[in-house]
Amino acid sequence: MRKLRVGIVGAGGLVADVHFEAYRALSTIEVVAGAELDEAALARVTRKWGVTGYVDVEQMLAKEALDIVCICVPARYHRAVAEKVAAHKVHILIEKPLATTLEDGQAIIDICDRHGVKLYYGASYRSLTANIKAREMIRSGAIGDVSMAMEIVIGGKTIGTVTSGGFSPTMGRAIAMGYVERSQSANGTKVDLMVRGKPVPAEIVAMPFVKHAYYRG
Repeated sequence: MRKLRVGIVGAGGLVADVHFEAYRALSTIEVVAGAELDEAALARVTRKWGVTGYVDVEQMLAKEALDIVCICVPARYHRAVAEKVAAHKVHILIEKPLATTLEDGQAIIDICDRHGVKLYYGASYRSLTANIKAREMIRSGAIGDVSMAMEIVIGGKTIGTVTSGGFSPTMGRAIAMGYVERSQSANGTKVDLMVRGKPVPAEIVAMPFVKHAYYRG
């Protein structure tokens, strides 16, 4: 069976390292290329993971026969990168959040549909047992009309926060409060997320029913 050839955009970030590590454990995946604007970070990536490095995404798409591109750049650039990848008819795995506006999120979906490209949104925390149970309870009305959801993150080297520059490791305790809009939690498809003030834990951005997120730490 042929291995799927993968390229990673935003290859110099911490999130990309998680992707590299995970794909290395899969016999069906071969990461062959990485694109990164920071040349020093790109040099580190090529040394560490043995992939071909590109500063220009378009050049990577033109030269490499890719099956999948993983988009790991900051969310405000997701639409621009996704449009380039979809135009090359390469399937997409895009990190959370999908976009920073509903308009950009819909545009990403539309361009993938137009080019016959499969789009996967990497909201892995939706599959956590606690989140699945919370969704079931909210949708069934078992706990009434929910106006606030709270997530507590305590310690650990793998805990992360979303910052204006992307993903960065942190340690310590943080509490994120998400104000839930019931009509959106019912179907889990429409997202109107506004992040205010300080960084919020990355996990809460992946929750499909969060209306507004605030940070207290």
